[in-house]
Amino acid sequence: MAPRNRPFRPESLQDLTLEDILRLPILDFPDAQAAFYRLGDRHVIKMSSRPMLRRQFCTSRLARDVLGLPQIPVMSEERMYGNDGEQVYCLLMDLKPGVRLEDAWPLWDEGQKHEFWLSFLDVCSTMSRHTSTHISSLDHGHVKDELFDTTYEFSKDQPGPFATEPEFVEAISSALAGRAFDDHRVPFACRLLETMASLPRPAREQSFPLTHGNLQGGHILVSDPSHGYRVEITGLLGWEQCGYYPPWWEISKIMLDNAAGADSEPSALVDGLTSFGWLKDWRSYTAEVATMMHVWNYIF
Repeated sequence: MAPRNRPFRPESLQDLTLEDILRLPILDFPDAQAAFYRLGDRHVIKMSSRPMLRRQFCTSRLARDVLGLPQIPVMSEERMYGNDGEQVYCLLMDLKPGVRLEDAWPLWDEGQKHEFWLSFLDVCSTMSRHTSTHISSLDHGHVKDELFDTTYEFSKDQPGPFATEPEFVEAISSALAGRAFDDHRVPFACRLLETMASLPRPAREQSFPLTHGNLQGGHILVSDPSHGYRVEITGLLGWEQCGYYPPWWEISKIMLDNAAGADSEPSALVDGLTSFGWLKDWRSYTAEVATMMHVWNYIF
């Protein structure tokens, strides 16, 4: 008897052509640089023309191994496709349930917001237990951050690792001058960075905590408020820029996503900084954060 035909249910990128992926259901996940397609009940395919996606594959896997956080998606496979002479990168990852923090935040009461921040502080505590003596990527190599991408993309001299904060700030100044060279405000910002590099540092050991580097509401998934009162962090995404940085770096990167105005990104994380005291000594870094907000505005 001839075998019964069964529906084709691929679970690997090797089973899929680019045309197959483009026919999959697309997920409504706001990201200007990538598209998301649902593969069955357990997987998501992330697609982008940016090489940073390959970095995300390696870094996310390493972050999950180092931190042991179950909220970090398992990156199981990567593949590069050709598309009209261009390269398209695809990642296969497990599907994390939940909704974006920015969508849940307005629906929560104060008790739920407080419950979220207790959970989030646990995540931050887990990260801060991992430190390095140098400012570097997660694998202790050169810094991998969007600030440096254009400046160093084709350079043999990659930024870092840096032994001190002044060295790191000097590299930021060079990146700013290279990326926003036609902005008349850049010389002033570079002088601010020079002053910032000379500031006395708060007394602490010379070590740099593990930092996500791109925390914004779209990269934090939480339990759907419509399904119950309990608050749970279900997913932590976007690890391609993580590394070991000064404490003020994470705050300044969060401010980057809120710097373009109230309509650009709801201010859940900034509210948390001020209302729930995420970093006890963040006020020690107000000069660094204020200066970096200028830098982000000039570049982005």
